[in-house]
Amino acid sequence: MGDQVDIPAVFLAELPPALREEIERLIAGILDAGRASWPDIDLPAEAFLAFLAERIPQDADVEKTLRELNAADLYLACACVHKDPRALSAFVEAHADLIRASLYRMRLPDDAVDDLCQLIYQKLLVGDEDSPPRIGQYAGRGELRGWLRVTAVRQALDALRRTRTERASDHDALDRLASQEGDRELMYLKSAHRKEFTQAFRQAIESLESRDRNLLRFQVLDGLNLDQIGAIYKVHRSTVSRWMHKIRKDLLKRTHRALAEQLEIDPREAHSIIRQVQSRLDVSIRFFLQGDE
Repeated sequence: MGDQVDIPAVFLAELPPALREEIERLIAGILDAGRASWPDIDLPAEAFLAFLAERIPQDADVEKTLRELNAADLYLACACVHKDPRALSAFVEAHADLIRASLYRMRLPDDAVDDLCQLIYQKLLVGDEDSPPRIGQYAGRGELRGWLRVTAVRQALDALRRTRTERASDHDALDRLASQEGDRELMYLKSAHRKEFTQAFRQAIESLESRDRNLLRFQVLDGLNLDQIGAIYKVHRSTVSRWMHKIRKDLLKRTHRALAEQLEIDPREAHSIIRQVQSRLDVSIRFFLQGDE
């Protein structure tokens, strides 16, 4: 590993000796790979290992997780979090074209792209009083470029939304679902099962993969069409359409399962409740994703 460092206890706790040796070898390899990829960045080993340890889920298979990490990208992200000037310069140099290309796919004018690039760098690398640099949210699973493409577009869309007229605040998703006067089925749902549905739907949203939640945000919150989303992910609109259909189907299925468990009712009755809100699904999605930002 070059220099001798202490391996954080989270990697080694309760591991048998043979596996402990393998974990130490994997960590040494990750550190060496990061240093080899960015030899000009002077990042203390202890800082990187602490950063690495924070990205291992508590109940994860440590060995499997370590094998899947992108060492070079994670090393650069860690150095950026620690405000290493060479890391910050390297990050901008390596990813400036990607960020600008992602914004141009949104068909924005040059001056808007310039302003948004500066805002994105501010959010990613500097942060503010309310939140640390967003680059610290990169967990090392998958390439940094893919994560950055989605993050940059999300930041840009957030900024553009803030320039539009403020939308009326939503205090309760089901209040909006039941706002149609005379809709007795939804009024019954609101009064009888509001708490349980809210918990079930939130649980279903939170159980989705990060990419699936991002796709829902792009379509429901940001109003992007299939072609625009396809441009972000570099796929055809038909692929995005299949993704969205599957995500919505999974979301309803997970809500149905959670609701049936919470209410301890026959699955057919839970299905009846879900069917009542299915036609207004985007309203619930919008409410919960807005609260998740």
